[in-house]
Amino acid sequence: MSDEEVGACLAAHLHDLQAGVLAAWPADQVAARVTGAQLISAIGDLWYPAMDDLVIIDLQEGSISVLVLDHEERFMAARLPGQAGLT
Repeated sequence: MSDEEVGACLAAHLHDLQAGVLAAWPADQVAARVTGAQLISAIGDLWYPAMDDLVIIDLQEGSISVLVLDHEERFMAARLPGQAGLT
């Protein structure tokens, strides 16, 4: 997938591009809070196909979205009901 295609997938599934999301690279045991817009604009520097798995957690009122870009360029998204204490 190109950076533009990845950005379009993320934009379609993130609730608010100006809100903070948690981005995590499990293999590196690193995570950061960024806005959806920052993540999309820098995706070419933050996710490398064939190397990185990137997990994005979008906590919004009433729901939690979990987005995964894996090293095989597969994109997966799940929206879960909100949980008390997590939002």
